[in-house]
Amino acid sequence: EHQDRFVEALKVHPLFDPKNLKNDFALLFMEEDFKLAPHVDTICLPDNLAGINSYDQEDCFATGWVNMDMVNATECERRLRRTRLGVDFELDKSFVCAGGEKDRDTCKGDGGGPLVCPLHREGSGDGYGVVQPHKYIQAGIIAWGIDCGVEGNPGVYANVADGLCFIDWATQCQTGIPQYFNITGCENWASHQIESIKYKIHEYQKKLNYITKDGSGTKSNIRNLHRRINKEKKRLEGFEEEQSICIAASGYVEINTDILGTDGRLINDNSSEENSSEEDSDGVYEDKDQNGGKYHPEPIVDEPIASGY
Repeated sequence: EHQDRFVEALKVHPLFDPKNLKNDFALLFMEEDFKLAPHVDTICLPDNLAGINSYDQEDCFATGWVNMDMVNATECERRLRRTRLGVDFELDKSFVCAGGEKDRDTCKGDGGGPLVCPLHREGSGDGYGVVQPHKYIQAGIIAWGIDCGVEGNPGVYANVADGLCFIDWATQCQTGIPQYFNITGCENWASHQIESIKYKIHEYQKKLNYITKDGSGTKSNIRNLHRRINKEKKRLEGFEEEQSICIAASGYVEINTDILGTDGRLINDNSSEENSSEEDSDGVYEDKDQNGGKYHPEPIVDEPIASGY
């Protein structure tokens, strides 16, 4: 029997970036529970401390498709650097990868679907446990990729293990129930994230002050640093506002669907072409610090990475 439920609230990860899809997580809070049935059931979450070692990384399934193996981060990054993303592409920790075999992949319209992998059983003595073939953990959420079903190109998924503290925080904010999922190691997560953003703003401002004072910064460097600072300040303001709502235990009662595509996936198909002309080509800088050393060359242009699914 088909089941429909109305959404009471939508919570998008405060650090979600629509340009590069980092932290591609959102929680939907329903007005009423679903009724469990043979075709409607729950899924296990990874262990926050074990991370990707919570589950077997072979014989995973993306719903509606054949099984596929996961690809470790280093290998995935190496393969994706061969694509139009280029040699400087770095895979963010908020992603995991799977697939890469010809015609065995997720594609457009699949975004938001689960990638599930067999659960390990504790206490088997091998460090990770043995596979339990009939129990699964949600390892990923279908996010993006370079084309579909191309040999050697893994699909990229939001890393659920990396999003556990967001899930814990947002659920507690909405329900008022601490440790709703019994996720350990997430104490003061929001406060730590806010402090991290403040530190990033401080570092960008310090670099901006230095290259402005000694005249070593190009117009592009200065403009892009200003843009970075403003972006982080806006992110900080939004996060602090949400944290104040959480502390007040008033929940998220508004549903903001402005950032969602009309077909249920992120619309990012032409973002590389649309944004490539907005920044100058010299978006990398190298400046001496106070001790005569050099800042490590760092790209300061946020480039869209791929098409969202």
